[in-house]
Amino acid sequence: MFGLAVAALVHFPDPKSWIPAPDWRSIDQLIHPWRYPVLSVTGVLFLIVLLSGVQGGDLQYWLERLRIKLPLLVIPLMFLMFPRLAGRQVRSLYYLLIILMSFLCLGIGVNYALHAEAINTSIKQGQPMPTPGNHIRFSLILAYTVVCGIYLYQKNFYWKFRWERKLILGLSLFLFLFMHFLSVRSGLLAMYSAILVMSLSYAFNTKKYWIVVGAIALITILPVLAYLLVPSFRAKMEYMSYDRWKHQRNEGGLYADSGRIASLEVGWEIFKLHPLIGVGTGHMQQAVDQTFQTKYPLVPHPLMPHNQLLYAAASWGIIGLAVFLWAFFYPLFYQRNYRRPLILVSYTLFFAMCMLEHNLETTVGIAFYSFFLCLLLQPYYADGHRT
Repeated sequence: MFGLAVAALVHFPDPKSWIPAPDWRSIDQLIHPWRYPVLSVTGVLFLIVLLSGVQGGDLQYWLERLRIKLPLLVIPLMFLMFPRLAGRQVRSLYYLLIILMSFLCLGIGVNYALHAEAINTSIKQGQPMPTPGNHIRFSLILAYTVVCGIYLYQKNFYWKFRWERKLILGLSLFLFLFMHFLSVRSGLLAMYSAILVMSLSYAFNTKKYWIVVGAIALITILPVLAYLLVPSFRAKMEYMSYDRWKHQRNEGGLYADSGRIASLEVGWEIFKLHPLIGVGTGHMQQAVDQTFQTKYPLVPHPLMPHNQLLYAAASWGIIGLAVFLWAFFYPLFYQRNYRRPLILVSYTLFFAMCMLEHNLETTVGIAFYSFFLCLLLQPYYADGHRT
């Protein structure tokens, strides 16, 4: 973000010189962000956390939340100051994402091949397959990459050679199948949701309703095939069954899935006690710890509510939740952006992120959401018209 800020605030008037000069046009846009509400509205999500500081609590935890939320404020401002990217440039970035994620998944597959027995055993014990960074955030980015691949293929995009369309299709199919091999349920659910909405949108625009039937059949059949054919997926399903059995024995919180359910119950209890304005961001960690101590005293590490909306309701109450939802969905309805298929499908995935995890409370989740939302919207914010 610091690099983006420096690059946005200066320019080089003389192409033969390395002496920078202030970019006054960009600076003017920086100090007047309200002229471009579709981008600047994301700053409201930062302001909610900032203003909740008046409720007091753990100052260090509140400052940490502000640091994590900073991209919501900075990245849109940077996009306001940069020259607008053409459609081909944006699609080229998606192409680069597909290639990058394909290489990363190939590395994960090689690592699995070398340690298959040990990894399958760890999955049966509730551990994820090793990935670069957090496995949930990685799977969500991977799900978005699959969506981007389908979009590029539909748009007949290629960088230089027409055969690249087949490469894009092949890599997208590889990543789609790899999602089942990775066996992260949050990513799979987000991907299936996005594909279903993409199919509905395509069928509505082309009147080819068989696409929806095919998508539903694919979503129904593939998990069954994955269970029969993919050892890592089967290990994950077996662990889910065991985890559900442990939760039924009131051992919630000691295992992955039951821990998630317990975190939701804890979040709901906090919200019921403070329904109007919540406990405040600074008090959230303490409230979760105390509620876990009461309901699940054997849990060594209390979990924040694994749902962004429930986290918002517990932290800021019904008022803060209403503001959060308005700021979150405003770009989707601005200039009827929901009629643009990629924006609609991307929002489906963003919303799935919020329902399955508290991803906007993590550094990677915030950066992913902020960057790709701004990349989607940047052709539409100038004076309310596409450029």
